[in-house]
Amino acid sequence: MAETDGKQFAKCAPLLPAVVTAGSDVHAGPDTSTSVIATLKTALPGCASSSTEGFGFRHVLLEGGVSGYVEEPRVSVSFPPAPSGNARVRGSLTGGFGIGHDYLGAQFEIGADHWTGLVALAPFPGLNPSNSFALGARWSRNADGSGFGVAAQALMWRVSSVSSTDDPETQVALALTAHWRWRWSFFLLDVGVGPALSLASYRYSTTDSDVDPSLRGRIQKTTCLGIQLDLGAAASCGFPLDVEIGLGFGF
Repeated sequence: MAETDGKQFAKCAPLLPAVVTAGSDVHAGPDTSTSVIATLKTALPGCASSSTEGFGFRHVLLEGGVSGYVEEPRVSVSFPPAPSGNARVRGSLTGGFGIGHDYLGAQFEIGADHWTGLVALAPFPGLNPSNSFALGARWSRNADGSGFGVAAQALMWRVSSVSSTDDPETQVALALTAHWRWRWSFFLLDVGVGPALSLASYRYSTTDSDVDPSLRGRIQKTTCLGIQLDLGAAASCGFPLDVEIGLGFGF
């Protein structure tokens, strides 16, 4: 929206100056199942919450005394400019699954303004290799990290069979996802989906008598549009999308 002066920020505090687009429904609660208080015939200025609530809604207080909840994409919010070198730093910790969660693990994020970086580790050696990790970054439409965003994440793991370290396998998985984050006070729900690519390298054992002598020491490489299934020589391509689900809290 247009540049906002300090008086408007002071008037709306602790909310933020905002404009709600014409045709928007104002609900009694942060959910489309709640009753509609009003439908705006024209765009209205007013004040809105700094983050989303419920199922992607912002709490708004508009001119004329209209108060309720509007879907986040229909609300244009003005955030105060952060002083140079003094952007608010935020963090979060979530548990979930997907490439950005090391397949099944804990993800820690730290960010400022629209950008967030992440690292994830899987604390379940029985389900994930203990020497795997994931890294990633996300841009969010809102400066507090909520709402719609776009994320890129990468995972790398290296594993050998239980009986030997002579048949190592390395896998790299990459994904680019559309991302949504909902906040309820300190609680967070993350959902993301997008295309994935897996690159795997497997070396046949040089000592296993069950391996065909002509294959011993040979490296087999697999490229998958999606997430690789199985391990070793039986590697196959799986579901073509990375689906990210995370539940946790922010601070």
